[in-house]
Amino acid sequence: MEDKEEFVMMNKVLSVILALAMIIVPCFALAEAAAPSSYTLTLDGNPTTGYEWTAAVDNADVAEVITEYVANDAEGLVGASGHYTFQINGKQEGTATVTLTYARSWESDPLYTMVLTVAVDAGLNVTVTGSEFHEGSEEVAVESLLNFDISMDKIPEGYTMEKTETEDAIYVEFYADGKPDYIVSVAYSEYFEGYTLNVDDLADEELSELTDMLSEGYNAAAIAFDKTAYGTGLIIVDETDSESDYAEILSIYDGYFITATIMSDEELTDEDFQTAITILSDMWMIEK
Repeated sequence: MEDKEEFVMMNKVLSVILALAMIIVPCFALAEAAAPSSYTLTLDGNPTTGYEWTAAVDNADVAEVITEYVANDAEGLVGASGHYTFQINGKQEGTATVTLTYARSWESDPLYTMVLTVAVDAGLNVTVTGSEFHEGSEEVAVESLLNFDISMDKIPEGYTMEKTETEDAIYVEFYADGKPDYIVSVAYSEYFEGYTLNVDDLADEELSELTDMLSEGYNAAAIAFDKTAYGTGLIIVDETDSESDYAEILSIYDGYFITATIMSDEELTDEDFQTAITILSDMWMIEK
C-alpha cells in the first residue's frame, strides 16, 4: 500500500453524513439529526400534452413512492410544463425496483421509462444501487459521472466481492455463507475536496455533539472511534437493539464519503468489526 494512494471508506447514509459535516465544518450550523433518509428524484413533465409520469414498486413491503406534481410559475401561460417529484421511502430492510414511466394513458408504449434498483437498510435509509433509462423500447446509456474506480489488495478469506456503479457512487458488497455481509459505498463531494477525517483533531465537545447526533438515528446506538491501518479516522455506529445486528462505519478520505455497513443475523463480534476495518484499509482508488 505504500506505493498506492491511500484510500479509505465512509458510511454514506445521508442524514448521518450531514450530521458529520455539521460538526467538522465550522460554516455549517448545527441541526437535529434527520429521520431515515429517503431518495428524491425530480423529472420534467407536461401533463397538458397527455403525458404523465407514474411510479410503480415491485416490492411494496420494502419501499413506497410519494409523487407530487408542481406546475412551473408561468401565470397566464396555457400548457406550461412543470416537474414531478418522486420521494422513495423505506418501509423495511430489503431491495426493490422502482419503475417510472412517462406515457399517455390511452397509448400502450411509454415515451420514457426509468428503472431504479433501491436498497433499504435496517435503519430504513434508501440507496439507489442501479439505474436504467429507456426511450421508447430502446435502452439509453446514462453517462457516468464517476472519475474513479476502486480495487482491493486482498478480499477477506471465504468472501465473494461484487461491485456496482451508479452515476455518482460505487457500491462494493462482500458476502459469505454463515458470515456477516459488508456493503461499502463511496461518493465524492467537491465541498470536502482534500479533507480527510482525523478524529484526533476533534475537540471533546465536538465528539460529544457528533455522538449525540449520530445516536438519534438509532434505537440504541453504541458509538466508537477507530482508525484504518493508514490513520484515516473511522466512526463506528453499532445498533445494539435490533433483531438482526447492524452497524455502520463512517469516514471521509480526500473528499470521498465512505460507508461500510455490516449486517448479520447474529450479534456482531470484535472480529467482525476488525474485518470491516481491514476491508477499508485494503481498498484503494484508481483515477480514470
